[in-house]
Order: sequence, then structure tokens, then C-alpha cells
Amino acid sequence: MTTLYIVRHAESEGNLYRRFYGSYDGKLSVNGRKQLDFLRERFLSIPLDAVYSSDLTRAYQTALAISEPKGLTVIREPGLREFHLGDWEDSSVGEKEELEAELLREFTVSPATWRVPNSETFPDVQNRAVAAIKAIAAKHPGQSVAVATHGMVIRALQAYILNVDADNIGTVRYVDNTSVTVIDADENGNLTQTLAGDSSHLPTELSTFARQTWWKEKNGTDRKNIYFKPIDDGRKAEAILHGEICGSVTLDMDNYAADNAAWLVSLSLKPEYRNSGLGVQLIGYGVSYSRRHGRDKLRAIVSERDNSSVGFFVRHGFERKGEDGGAVKLEYEL
Repeated sequence: MTTLYIVRHAESEGNLYRRFYGSYDGKLSVNGRKQLDFLRERFLSIPLDAVYSSDLTRAYQTALAISEPKGLTVIREPGLREFHLGDWEDSSVGEKEELEAELLREFTVSPATWRVPNSETFPDVQNRAVAAIKAIAAKHPGQSVAVATHGMVIRALQAYILNVDADNIGTVRYVDNTSVTVIDADENGNLTQTLAGDSSHLPTELSTFARQTWWKEKNGTDRKNIYFKPIDDGRKAEAILHGEICGSVTLDMDNYAADNAAWLVSLSLKPEYRNSGLGVQLIGYGVSYSRRHGRDKLRAIVSERDNSSVGFFVRHGFERKGEDGGAVKLEYEL
């Protein structure tokens, strides 16, 4: 019998920004890197013979937290990669709620026939994920293996093991970032789930799911996701929630072009929408736009007297790069 510890990657930018990161290779968030400390601690007392991961950065970095204390090398397995979402890659969840609500519902609760241009299908993902897990188990008979992968891959594996048809996948719960699902594989390749989505190693303040409610809903959405309406070729965007403009984002792609940086000129929410956790989605728009236009840094300039705004940017991965004339310079490495 092979025991496989299936670990969902730590919180990534996509989880934080509420954007679709399938095969899009984004970074871990600041909170995700904190989650890794607790995941590492959980696995210190668990004997392992090998560690595998998806070939995407967020899963690989998660696997390293498990492997490094044990002196093991992470083996990258492309079959564990997240669902490739085609034309949905790096789009906002709010955009799909606004423009393709029925297709989003289908993806969440009944993905058997879901498809958009250039995407995989759910059967594609399930078949390759099951094949990858069975191949890993066959290479490690009688051993224990950790596998870092992704949310939809884990759902596909669970649906296969539990014999849940893709049209009823809404009955298979989503699992939190860094949660652990344990699967046993016998010598014939039969898979049995013995633990599902356990994240007891995480303190509540670091749990991604503790801050979000979409995963509790049958349709996979809680209507707290912003839709961005681009203006001026996307350098500015209106932020729209429930059909109402709630704020805006403005970018300057010229001022720091020589440094290959974009400038986040302004990020604003109307007073009634502040302090509700929405602001980070505006950062996500800026990150997405800047990357698509080939920039490797995103900068912001904030008054040194505005401690709240400085703290907001720092909490979400921006580094202080000095002060000038009463302003704090901040930078996010893309």
C-alpha cells in the first residue's frame, strides 16, 4: 500500500485577487508564504520517501516547504498541473459573474461539458491527474509520498475515488490552501480516500477560506467579486460590483518604462465599499495588466502620512523602496 498526502498549494495571487489562475503561473501571496511555515511544521513528524509537485510555481514552492527539511528533491510532474482554462486564464471571477454567469455556474457545479476556447475539459484533467497519481504510487510501493497540486485537480481526484459523476461535482467540497487529503493506493492501483481537505495545521487568521465564503455556496460564488470595465486601452478601469461602480484603478505605463515598470497611479474605492476586503482585487487588476504588457515591476507612491495605505500595500507584497519629498515609494516584483 502506498500512502499519498495530496496537498493543495499555499494561497496564490489568484486566490487573493479572485482571478482564474489555471495554468497561469502566478506567485504565492504574502499570506501563502506564511501558510507554508505551518505546513512545514505539520510534515516534520510524517515520514516521507518522496515529494512530487505540479510544474507550476505555486505548487512547487509548496512542495519545497515539505521536502527541504527532509533533504528530499521535489520531482515535478506536469500531469498534476491545474486545469488549463484557455481564454479564461487570468480573467477576474467578477467578469465571469457579470458576463458569463451560466457558464461559470456550469464550471463550478457541472463541469462535464464545460469548455471555452483553448481550454482543457474536465475529463481531460481528471484522466491525466488520476494517471499521474497512479504512476507515482506504482513507483513507490509500500512508501509514503507527498504531492503538491491544485484545487480542481484535487476535486477531480476525489470525484474519481468517490465515484461522483462530474455533473454532481457540487457535492465534492472545495479544499483550503495547504489542506491535506490522504489517499491510499493498493498494488492494483485502486485508490481510497482516508482524509479529505484537512487544514487543522493553519491558524484561523491564515486560512484563505476563513476570509472567503464563495466555497460554501452551491454555485461557487458569493457575489463579492469585482468586474473591471477597461477605459483608455485598459490603463484605467472602473471597478463594478453588483452593477454599481464601486471604485477605479489607473495605471501609467510610460513614466517608468525605462525601468520596465508600471506605475499604479491610483487605486480607489467609494467610502461605502472600503474596509470590506475588496481593495486587493484592484491591485490584482494592476498586476495582471502590467504583466500582460511585459513589465516586471509595479510601483506605487503613497504619502508618508497615509499609514493605512502604506500598510495595505506592504501587507500585499509591496516593498518599501525609500522616501522622497514626503512620499513613500513602494514596489511589487512581478
